Amino acid sequence: MGESRRKRNLADPRQSAFRHSSCLCSESRWLHSLASRLFVCVLVVRRDHRKLNVFRVADELALDVYRLAGALPRAEHFGLRIQIRRAAVSVPANIVEGSARRTEGEYLRFLDIAQASAREIVYLLSLARRLELLPSPVAVAIEERYGVVQGMLHRIIETLSTRTPKGL
Repeated sequence: MGESRRKRNLADPRQSAFRHSSCLCSESRWLHSLASRLFVCVLVVRRDHRKLNVFRVADELALDVYRLAGALPRAEHFGLRIQIRRAAVSVPANIVEGSARRTEGEYLRFLDIAQASAREIVYLLSLARRLELLPSPVAVAIEERYGVVQGMLHRIIETLSTRTPKGL
């Protein structure tokens, strides 16, 4: 009896109309998905890292720190020198990578990583200064500039966090 009921339902014109409308719904969902992806692509193009002041400052700092790390003793070549250079490059690199991401949530995640790298570089420069591997006035000046970068990143993150729903 269950089989005959199923056959009757399949033959019911209302069932076939329902199946047809579900195809339209899935087609509509597909078009909506495509349109939203295209819209996101447009947003990605509009998020140009070169227009961000924080990127320009972080990029300039990366160059300065890279040169400054070259002044560290040869014994620190595979230690503090390389770690300072990597952290310095990480700040602008994460801003660039975040700018290329599709969602604001991903963008925020990379800005957060850039901010953490800026904090790391401040510590590493402080350590090198206290170990007397770098001249104190130069290291302090760069640490202060990284403090400015951290503040800029914090303001961007806070601004975007208030308008981005959780989970994106």
